Amino acid sequence: VATDYATLIWGLEPIKTPKSLFDPNDLECGLGEWLASNAVMKRSFRSVATIAGLIERNLPGLQKSGRQATFSSDILYDTLLKYDPDHLMMQITKGEAMRGLVDFSRIRQMLDRINGRIEHRDLPYLSPFSAPLFLEAGRVPVDGQAVERLISEHTEALIEEAGLDF
Repeated sequence: VATDYATLIWGLEPIKTPKSLFDPNDLECGLGEWLASNAVMKRSFRSVATIAGLIERNLPGLQKSGRQATFSSDILYDTLLKYDPDHLMMQITKGEAMRGLVDFSRIRQMLDRINGRIEHRDLPYLSPFSAPLFLEAGRVPVDGQAVERLISEHTEALIEEAGLDF
């Protein structure tokens, strides 16, 4: 979660080197992976697919419901993402998302400008700039290895509690 003044990053373990989280290449890669599974990316794909002629525009008398148009663009998007993620349509969609939704070029310029001068402080209280971030935390799910790790730890605890040995 981020605002103009602060960024909130949370995980299962304390972050020991927060500066490494702001590596432009890793950040762009992670953002791209997150966007790929995001509904906003699918909407961007629908626009790109319509312009490319893969999805019909709604014409008077031949209108599809919004659900039908969404369904067909979602199938195309999911299929290309799974079987041909480097397809030209996917590259264009990612480029549009990186420019229009996120404007990653500005993020990269900012990271180049600050040149690693990121100040990290562990505070015993919420700072005024961080308070809005805590209100937003958890609204947008960010799945990763944490889910698998939590399930694994929970499973091991249940097996141990039951006295089973695997």
